[in-house]
Amino acid sequence: MKRPLRSFTLVVLQFTLLSGLVLSAPWSALGALRLLLIAASLLLVCWAILAMGGRTFSVFPEPRPGARLIVGGPYRWVRHPMYLAVLLAAAAAGSAPPIGLHSAFAALLLPVIVIKVRVEERAMAAAFPERGDRMRGIARLVPGLW
Repeated sequence: MKRPLRSFTLVVLQFTLLSGLVLSAPWSALGALRLLLIAASLLLVCWAILAMGGRTFSVFPEPRPGARLIVGGPYRWVRHPMYLAVLLAAAAAGSAPPIGLHSAFAALLLPVIVIKVRVEERAMAAAFPERGDRMRGIARLVPGLW
């Protein structure tokens, strides 16, 4: 399946920023709370993948052929739990003192993820017309906020 250039670009930007964050973060300065948030983010990713069943997972914002609409697990509360997990981990690593390049990578990740969410929302609506009703009242990323 050929992916649109926009999707490919978003994935490359996301992983470039994540790589920059991982390589530049002052890991010894994270502290227990930030490490706990990163661990919780990893658990959220694992829970989301388990809820999807593996065959549905993709780093691209368009659903895979044969994918099904997932409404269980963390998807009961958040439409995009994996993006939420990425942003939580990025916030934890990006906020470690001293503020520097790692903070910029984390901050730049936010608009990339927001754009990716919007692209995915459109693609999911096209692939699953029933999604609008099934996802009504479920936050995109942060319950009570967006």
